[in-house]
Amino acid sequence: MQEKEIGTITHYYGHLSVGIVELQDALKIGDTVHIKGHTADFTEVVESMQIEHANVTEAKCSCS
Repeated sequence: MQEKEIGTITHYYGHLSVGIVELQDALKIGDTVHIKGHTADFTEVVESMQIEHANVTEAKCSCS
């Protein structure tokens, strides 16, 4: 499957496997994400998400 960029990680907490992502496209629980940066390159399945501390199953871009 071809990869596409869906957002940018603004903060990542490795000890928790938690990231704050500024989305440019939709993301949902169960999606596999590829994290690639200066010192990281790995894939992970999205197991949970929150927006403002509220659990959600899907997040969409808030682009205008």
